[in-house]
Amino acid sequence: MQLSICIMNSMNHNNKVLSEQERIEFCELADKVINDFTKSIEILFNMHERLTLEEDGWLKKKEDHLIDLRLFVSYCYCDIVILTKQFILSTHYYEKAFTYGKLKVVLNESFKKLYGFTKSSQNKSYFAQLKEAAKEFPKFKDKLEMFSNDLDEMSRKKTWWKEERNAEVHLDVKMLDKFRNKDVYEGQVILDVISIFDIFDRINELSSSIHQTVTTYASKDELPTAFIFKLPVDHSLHPQFSPLKNNSHK
Repeated sequence: MQLSICIMNSMNHNNKVLSEQERIEFCELADKVINDFTKSIEILFNMHERLTLEEDGWLKKKEDHLIDLRLFVSYCYCDIVILTKQFILSTHYYEKAFTYGKLKVVLNESFKKLYGFTKSSQNKSYFAQLKEAAKEFPKFKDKLEMFSNDLDEMSRKKTWWKEERNAEVHLDVKMLDKFRNKDVYEGQVILDVISIFDIFDRINELSSSIHQTVTTYASKDELPTAFIFKLPVDHSLHPQFSPLKNNSHK
C-alpha cells in the first residue's frame, strides 16, 4: 500500500489538501509504520540490554553507538508519524495549528540531535557517532561524505522552525498567537515531513550496513549475543506521487 501525495513546487502549495482516499490511505499506512517501529524499539532495547552484559571493548562501544542511533531514529519516526496522523485527522483550524506546532518541535529537535546547526553540536551529534563507528571501514567513506554534505546544506538552508519551536516549548503567548493564527496547508505539512523522512531512511539503511559490517569484522568469540536486524525502511511515506486536489479548505 502506498500513500498518494503530491510533491508541489514550494510556490504553489497553497490550498492543497489530501483527498478523502489519500486521507484514508495515509492513516492506514501510519498505523502500519507505528506498529513496525514500536516493534523495532522493543527489539533494539533488548539488544541494548544484552549488550550491557558484554565485556567492554571495541565491538561493544561501536554497537552501543549504533543501537543508540537506531533507537533515536525509531522514536523520531514514530512520533512524527503520530503527530502527522493527528494533524490529518484534525477538523478544527486551531486543532490543526496546535498539532502542526508540536510537529515542528519534533522536526526541529530531531534534526538538531541527528546533525546539529553548529560545529560544536555537530561534533556531538548522532551522525558524528555514525562516522566514528564506520571510521575503520573505507567502503563507507564516500557515502558518509556525501550524506554529510547534504545534511550540512540542509542545516544552513532550512530554518527548521526554530522560532516556532521556541514559542511552543516556552509557551510564548505572543509568538503562539502569531503562529497559530497562520493558515496551515496539508500539502506543505506533508512536504515538511517528507524532508526528515528522506534523512531517516538514509540513516536507517547506512547504520544497518555499518552495524552488520562491524559485527562481521569482529572475531566470532567477540560477537555479542545481540542479533542484527534491519529497521523498516521501505514502508516509507514517500510514495508514488499524484496531484492533490485544489481546494479552498485548509
